[in-house]
Amino acid sequence: MSDEQEEKPGEYLIGLALGTAVAVGTWFLYKTKKGERLRDWWDKYFSQIRDEWAKLQVKSQAVKPPPAPRLRRAKVKKHTFHHSGQPLGK
Repeated sequence: MSDEQEEKPGEYLIGLALGTAVAVGTWFLYKTKKGERLRDWWDKYFSQIRDEWAKLQVKSQAVKPPPAPRLRRAKVKKHTFHHSGQPLGK
């Protein structure tokens, strides 16, 4: 916690209570008949966002190029010892 929060903890609680009250009031308006304008606006706005998101998803799937095959480097063999454990030079 910062010094400001330690000095004024009531401001945090007031802000939290006001934010919760606004959220509950908005939800109540959305669910009741009085909030019809709010509901219409939200549904229209949300459907526009959903449509734009769907367009972007389709566009990104169509534009995506096929993955290029990976180039593999040849493994460098170390010639210090033979597989049997015997030295190569006799």
